[in-house]
Amino acid sequence: LVSLKTDDKDKYKVYIENFERAYLNETTRFYKQKAGQYLAEHGILSYLYYADQKLKEEEKRARRYLESVAECNSVPLLVRRCVDVFVTEFREQITNECPNLIENNDIERLRLVFVLLDHTGDITSLTQSLEAFIVKQGLDNMLKNKDTIKQDPESYVQQLLDLYRQFSNLVRDAFLNDPRFLTSRDKAFQKIINDISVFQLDMPARATRGTTRTTLAESRCPELLAQYCDILLRKGTSTHKKYSSEEIEVKLKDVLLLLKYVQNKDVFMRFYKGALTRRLILDTSIDNELEESIVIQLRPNNL
Repeated sequence: LVSLKTDDKDKYKVYIENFERAYLNETTRFYKQKAGQYLAEHGILSYLYYADQKLKEEEKRARRYLESVAECNSVPLLVRRCVDVFVTEFREQITNECPNLIENNDIERLRLVFVLLDHTGDITSLTQSLEAFIVKQGLDNMLKNKDTIKQDPESYVQQLLDLYRQFSNLVRDAFLNDPRFLTSRDKAFQKIINDISVFQLDMPARATRGTTRTTLAESRCPELLAQYCDILLRKGTSTHKKYSSEEIEVKLKDVLLLLKYVQNKDVFMRFYKGALTRRLILDTSIDNELEESIVIQLRPNNL
């Protein structure tokens, strides 16, 4: 069709009107019926594979039979039509399945959902599901172990690190470390690390006119992080004795990673400076050069 006329403008007009338009319309009509039928018969989990496969097949076929020059732009038009049919039309069913897939750690299908929704340019529902899951699972995990972690800085830090690595692995494996999902992970983890429910205490205050007020405790996260640094850097502690110098440096870097998510860094610095002063005065620091290195990394510009 494109060779029917010598004038470029006219030949592409003939191609668009007599071939491209019919090709796009017939492809859309065919799959509108097939996609809904497949979903009804096989369910949403199988449909994810079906939609991904058909999108790839139709794009490959389009590159073979349709013009790809700028004057036509046929292939992107065909892909857009297919995305509308396979994904946009069934967005609600796809997004409704996201929380279950995340909870079941279904990496393969989560990646499929990501790829499919990303074709539409809107993955908000998926990032929101991820953030909600991380917050819920993280807080549930912390509350389940609150009696231990409230009293043991090392257990508290290890619990946070385990959660961080678990969620980071999920973002890496299912969402290929896409920045939008890394942002969701960071927002959720910040909520976990600054949440007060693990440390919440009902403290009766002075009664006023027959009423009793309660005072809610703030998160002890900054204090526990500072305490953990102290037991790593102070001579004679059982924690310090368990690790080599290299392992202690790694663990201190882990603390700095967690500290990036702490909102009240001033509280951490107050406890850290107090412990540092005691170590220096009593000459109980394991390594003065390491102390200096940590102080440099704790400067506001580095956090």
